[in-house]
Amino acid sequence: MKKAAALLALGSLVVVCLSQFSPPAALLAVPQARLEAAYQAPITFYGKVADQFGNPVAGANVEMRVNDSSSRKGRVLKLTADAQGVFSIADVAGLSLYVSVSKAGYYRVRTQDGKRGSEDGFAYGEDLGHGIHKPEPGNPAIFLLQKEGVKETLVRQKEVDRRIAKDGSPLQFLLGDGNASHAIVLQCWTQDENVITGGQYDWHMKVTVPHGGLIPRVGDFAFEAPQDGYVSADEYTMAKSTPSAQWKDFVEKSYFVRFADGVYARVNVRILAYGAHSAVFSSYLNPKPGSRNLEEDPRKR
Repeated sequence: MKKAAALLALGSLVVVCLSQFSPPAALLAVPQARLEAAYQAPITFYGKVADQFGNPVAGANVEMRVNDSSSRKGRVLKLTADAQGVFSIADVAGLSLYVSVSKAGYYRVRTQDGKRGSEDGFAYGEDLGHGIHKPEPGNPAIFLLQKEGVKETLVRQKEVDRRIAKDGSPLQFLLGDGNASHAIVLQCWTQDENVITGGQYDWHMKVTVPHGGLIPRVGDFAFEAPQDGYVSADEYTMAKSTPSAQWKDFVEKSYFVRFADGVYARVNVRILAYGAHSAVFSSYLNPKPGSRNLEEDPRKR
């Protein structure tokens, strides 16, 4: 089965969760003397913390892990960014450096599509697959934080995992506020009979809002639902003939939902179209009719 997986070298004494680097096996061929020298490589680093608008985040918390020994997890340094969001270190040594930033009132940002978010790793003593980092005072590494907006008290439906039929029988999920008209329906059709283990097959899924409409939601921080563009259903098809590198037996979708009574929500659905088949659902609903703000205040759950 082709399922998404995140392989982290947690606990590694060579690469401390440096997601952009090759796994520790990249160092196995390095002669011991050269490896020991790599842990003594001088480290100088210049960084800057900015928000989604490019504004500096003054006072951001910066944690740096210096991978300075093959026998322990490394030294942790904690700094605070200045008024321009800038920070730097010098006069330390190590094989690599891992940098993470945060601040109250801001969301941490994932690294996606090659764009650095709120954390990253940098090689100094040995090329671990993406080159040796070259520090430049006038061109600091940029780390992103997302400034929080105005938050609402939302009705949260925690993640629910249910079996879903392979013949298109509807499976209904309610959005947690007790209103039967605030629901979505999932369906799945799978033709996996007599398919050998690991083989491909045709399958199809459909998401329907019986009393409203939906529209795709893109981005972790998309919290304001659109006014227009909603449709009653969305469908996804995976054909048996899809090239093996692109074929998969699961799909995850995120939507904004607008109900007929003017109530808005955001939902996540995941269909696992293999084995017994299951559907995973979660949602956030704003109970105020007409309010499109779906940024939750977790303190008011």
